[in-house]
Formats: sequence, C-alpha cells, structure tokens
Amino acid sequence: MHQEPLKYTEKYSIDKEVCRVVDEITSRLISGIQPTNYREFIDTNGIGGYVSLTLLNELTRKFHGLLVASIKPPTNRWVFVSNLEEVIHLDDRDYRLSENIEIFRQHLFPEHVYRVEDITINRKIFMPYGENTTILRYEIKSDREFSLSFTPLINSRHFYDTKENLSFSIAKEGQEIRYKPNNNESVIRIIAPLSSFSQDTGWREIEYEVDRMRGDSFSDSLFAGGEFKIEGKDNMAFYIVLTVEHRDYDPVYEFEKEMRRREVLLDKRVVSHLPLHLTLASDSFIVMRNELKSIIAGYHWFGDWGRDSLISLPGLLLVTRRYEEAREVLLNLVRYESNGLIPNAFIDRSGDAIYNTVDAPLWFIDRVYQYLKYTNDMDFLMHIWEKM
Repeated sequence: MHQEPLKYTEKYSIDKEVCRVVDEITSRLISGIQPTNYREFIDTNGIGGYVSLTLLNELTRKFHGLLVASIKPPTNRWVFVSNLEEVIHLDDRDYRLSENIEIFRQHLFPEHVYRVEDITINRKIFMPYGENTTILRYEIKSDREFSLSFTPLINSRHFYDTKENLSFSIAKEGQEIRYKPNNNESVIRIIAPLSSFSQDTGWREIEYEVDRMRGDSFSDSLFAGGEFKIEGKDNMAFYIVLTVEHRDYDPVYEFEKEMRRREVLLDKRVVSHLPLHLTLASDSFIVMRNELKSIIAGYHWFGDWGRDSLISLPGLLLVTRRYEEAREVLLNLVRYESNGLIPNAFIDRSGDAIYNTVDAPLWFIDRVYQYLKYTNDMDFLMHIWEKM
C-alpha cells in the first residue's frame, strides 16, 4: 500500500550544487578521459559480481578481473577470467590493444577506443543483470583485412586468495570453449562466434602492484587458455561471452536488453538535474540476497553490511523512488535479527552474519520511519512490529 508521504514529515532533498559538480565530472567521463593505471572502471551484475580493471586494462589488484562471479549472492566472489590478451594483426605487424588505447569513456557501459594505424576499435563491456556473465562488444572500423586474436587468462580462486594449485581441462562444444578447474564445480564458458580456436596453452606469472604496496599477497598464476582468432575485412561488429551460467546466449539481444534496462533507470530519475552517472552508480550497490534486495557496502571486497545499508538507504532508494526495493532491504535485515541485533556484515566466503554493532538497530528503527514518510506503508510496519 503506497500513498502520498505524510504531510507533517520532512523528506530528504537533493542538493542542486552537488548535482552540478557531479554532472561536470560525468560529462568528462562521457566525452572521454586519458586512461591511466591509477584509475579503474567497474561494471556490476546486481548480485555482487563485477568486471573491473584499470583504465589501461591491467590487473593491479587481486580483486580485478573480467569475470568475478558471486557464487552465493551477494558474497563468495570468485575470479574466473582475469583478463584477455588482445592483439590485432595487420600484414606482418602485431599490436597489443592495451598499448594502443586512445580514450576511455563511460556512458551506459565502460567503453575503450583503440586506434591502430588507420583502424579504430570500439570495445564496450557489460554484465547482464542478475547473471555471472561478462559480454564484450567490439566494433571495428577498417577498410582492409585484419585479424584479432584473444588469449583468455583463466583463473579459479576466491578473490581474497592468490596462487591456487590449479589445473584445467578444456573441451570444445559448438562455438564455445569450456574450462573446468580442479578446485570448483563451476565451468567457465567462453563463447566467441565467428572465431577459430587454437589450443596453445601456457601460464602467466603476474604480480598485483597495489596489493604488493599494501603488504598483501600479490603473486598469481594465470592459465593462458588458448587463442581465439577472428578474421575480418572492412567494418564489422562481434561479441565475446564469458560466463559460468548454464544457458545459451544471444549477445546482441543481451546488449540491447541491458541497454534498455539502464536507459529506464535514467528515465526514472527523480529530477532531471540528477546526474546520469550518479543514477547508474547508485544502481550498482543494490544487490540480491535470498531473493530480496540488499545494499552492498562497496567494491571490490565489501559485502552487504547492515549498518552501511541503513545509512545509505534514503539516498539510494527513497529519493530515487525505489520504494519496493527499500521495503525489501528492510525485510531482509529483519530476517537476520537476533536478540535485538541487526547484522553488521556477512562473511564473504560463507555468507554467515556477524553481529558486532550496537547502533544498527537504532539505524533500522529510523530507516523504517524514513520509509514510512515516503510511503505511509502501515501494513509493512504492522508486519515487522514484533521484531522492532
């Protein structure tokens, strides 16, 4: 039951000056910025998984990866595909794409523009909502023959760990290659229509610079899982799908579907001057836990923390008019109430709740009150009254 907010209560307001500053930053992202290793991009899937690298497409943290899947949403995150080695071949010359980045942009999706001689390559990366899948879309503008090769750097480890004693079996089935690790039940599938595959495998030893500087474990071994090659001439577009899901994919359909979902989020902005990047960023923190919405405290390594969820709930879900999701977040926390306490965090590996905060119950009571200001949902209040 959603009615107009109670007249005698005060709601949150949006600071137009803050929006103006964020909008200025956003416009720079849309028009393009010069990539560096000190900046990172991230795209998320609504269940705790993500894709994240530096703007130069490098791995400087053990938390980086092209496919970081949430095995028990929104926790238990595993790195399954660390990166792709992308090389374009022109006549007798080979160029690594990561060394030929012209610009990085962020609108609906993270986007790299590469320029190699007179060829332009536009690459967008996204994760379909609710799935442990990463899709890369390449659009090439060329007036001559070329070939593009991809070597996937396969992994299989919890994102806190490094240097697993890994081995992989490889199987080809139709247009996809499957990698089965020895330490996990998941099967890593790479689907690359239009490509040929050469099973020339090996290992890459790498060091994560940021983790080394932080005094954390920083050495890792990545499995170079063969070479995919696509031959082309003139303009063309194609997709690569990285997934641990068990279903077929039409990447063109998935691209259009996810683009529409994000455009709808922008269309629902509560006020026109709310920056589009702020709207999309807020969506990345809203995740699923046990079929109800929750709020993740941050990326890369945070889970959904009860206290942080409650602090951020008005800005993420009330002023943006996502009332049903706000209701679900509160219901989810009620599920885990124990002896009057609300969990402060959930352990990433096991998902077990940790009860080590005394003020979370007070935040909870206030956030129920704030929710009622916007919705007057007295049925909800009656439903959780016993727990309060």
